[in-house]
Amino acid sequence: MMSNSLERGLWSLLLSWILLLVSCHEEVRFNSNGRVQSYDQSLVKEYQFQAGTIRSDSIYFEPKKLSFDHRIVLEQIPNGYAKTFQMVRPIQKEEFIQGGQGRSQKDDFALIESGYLDLLIVIDNSSSMEAFQLQLQKRFKNLLSNISNTNWQIAVATTSSSCLRSALDGTKILKRTDFDISSATAQRRFEQLISAGVNGSTVEKGILTATEALQGDCGDTRFPWTRADSQKAVLIVSDEKNCGSASNEGCVAEEYSSADYFLSRSPRNTRVYGLLLFQDDFAACPNSGGYDNQYPSEYMRLIQETGGLAGEICQADYSEVLETISSHVSKDIKRRFSLTFQPDPGTLKVYLDGELLTDGYVLIGQELRLMITPSLESEMLFVDYTYGRQSMRHYFDLSKPIDPETLEVVVDQEIKSPDDFYIMEGKTVVFRNVPAASSKLKFSYRQDGLLKKTFPLTWPSDALIQSVRVNGNELPVEIDYDRQWLKFNDPPMDGAEVSLEYQQANAKILDYPIPQYQNRHIQSIEIIDAETAEPIDFQIVNSYIKFKPEEVWPGRELVASIQLLPREDDSLFQFTVPPTVIPDSMVVTTLDGEDCADSLDIHNGDVKLSCDESIDGGLAVSYRYIEKYTNQFVVDQEDDPQSIWRVFIDGVEYTKFQRLDGNLIIPPEDLEPGSSVAIQITPPIRVTAVSKKY
Repeated sequence: MMSNSLERGLWSLLLSWILLLVSCHEEVRFNSNGRVQSYDQSLVKEYQFQAGTIRSDSIYFEPKKLSFDHRIVLEQIPNGYAKTFQMVRPIQKEEFIQGGQGRSQKDDFALIESGYLDLLIVIDNSSSMEAFQLQLQKRFKNLLSNISNTNWQIAVATTSSSCLRSALDGTKILKRTDFDISSATAQRRFEQLISAGVNGSTVEKGILTATEALQGDCGDTRFPWTRADSQKAVLIVSDEKNCGSASNEGCVAEEYSSADYFLSRSPRNTRVYGLLLFQDDFAACPNSGGYDNQYPSEYMRLIQETGGLAGEICQADYSEVLETISSHVSKDIKRRFSLTFQPDPGTLKVYLDGELLTDGYVLIGQELRLMITPSLESEMLFVDYTYGRQSMRHYFDLSKPIDPETLEVVVDQEIKSPDDFYIMEGKTVVFRNVPAASSKLKFSYRQDGLLKKTFPLTWPSDALIQSVRVNGNELPVEIDYDRQWLKFNDPPMDGAEVSLEYQQANAKILDYPIPQYQNRHIQSIEIIDAETAEPIDFQIVNSYIKFKPEEVWPGRELVASIQLLPREDDSLFQFTVPPTVIPDSMVVTTLDGEDCADSLDIHNGDVKLSCDESIDGGLAVSYRYIEKYTNQFVVDQEDDPQSIWRVFIDGVEYTKFQRLDGNLIIPPEDLEPGSSVAIQITPPIRVTAVSKKY
């Protein structure tokens, strides 16, 4: 027959084997590494909780001897953790172009695209004008003789109305593009526009209609037709003076009786030209004249004030006078060309249809102005120059203080070694060898001086700090217990995790419940260390076994041998386990390894075994139970509605949680006992601009 000590030793081995099998079926859940760092916030705090604990327990008993061996694993409250994160500074990116001899550039321009001319013809449509209109209709090409290579457009009004006339097909503005498509069609439209008839007012208001027509006014409507950068010109064709030449005509009381009316209202630098009546001999010009004092004085003052020209209307052929006017106005047309870049001094070369110009142009900024009038055959202007010439340098000033650990320098796609440069005065990168001419330099870095050295964290005021780690590594740190701050000598790098581990005050658990065996009375209890078999001192206080603090350390295993007093109904063995026992986890095994679990009856923690009569030896019972389950967690900080909460269950992000007065609530059906819960709280976003320099 075995001795009690040998038999208990065998059962202790068997019990350890059973517990090992049971533990292999447990799912390891607490591994929360699911945090996501924010790149817009300076601090992110993380809180960790446990949804209760799944504990393992076991007993060994011999029904016929009424003795139990109960396994006790000593514990202490798990260490707590507080976490936060270093800010992530935005990456600054700046680019430079190294100086050099400049880059070659060629620009070309069509002359027609550079010189804009808007010409308004004001035609007298009174009864004496028929022959003059017919004469003018035939001289369209003479009018274009010196402006044909410009971007011109022509509109026609009358001395009776400022409304622009229309050709039969509705054309109001005759354009260079129309002429290029069909010169015959353009000629026909010109004739129709000039053929204004002879039924107009006998009081010719040329100054008024010229002023309004140039602005596009037509009664209550407006039809703007001139272009912003164009040279504007007006040709007045009339055989009478402004407001009529007869003694019973005139408009002395009106503002438009004077040339000043036009001069004060029309675009600056507008030229006025005229085909006017200067003949005093009525016989020489039988269709007009005969009036006393018929000299067109206000028209002439207007022409003189604007620097225009005037010709005699009473002549058989307008060819010469129109060509003279065409030549004169062509010199005013602004031929301006916007270059792609600002030329380097002394490098500009200008070619007109391939011929180099030595003068006749000026450069103002990036605008080339042609001061000569190109011939009608001229078509293209070519410009050759270099741009971007700068002195080469070996230093480059960045916009913000540079953190040397984050600086990356790329020259023409080649990443430079830190040995190739150094930082001077915090913001200037100095190259040991001058970068090549016109090379492209890119600098990316994080701004120095922004990283925090001090981090506020929250931990129980009576807790004992165990360690402070940055990305898992212990670093020297100053701890301010009163303000609950951590202060490092050197700031942790961007996004670093700062964690504090602390031990709760009175963390050791000294009291353990005595197993209840269906109200059976306990005769004696002995407790030994499971590994050394040394006896352990304890006290019985209110159905609890109480140990001394020095005897308790986490994971220490003890065996409590409990002897029960006999009673009459020993044929049905009964005992009690925690009500939160997981029924499927209970394993009952005989010394021979036979499973006796099919005889279990568990109800609210009361266990009944009906197989004890056939058992000669003892039974080993192991089980798991849930302790202190909760689905509500208190966050120890003021809940800012603008803060962002992210919740992780066993490392997997969970979104169906509730926030209530700073508390986290997770539906029980989504939170298994023993799950780890991590909460990351991000304060309101503070936007940081990223600067670029080119």
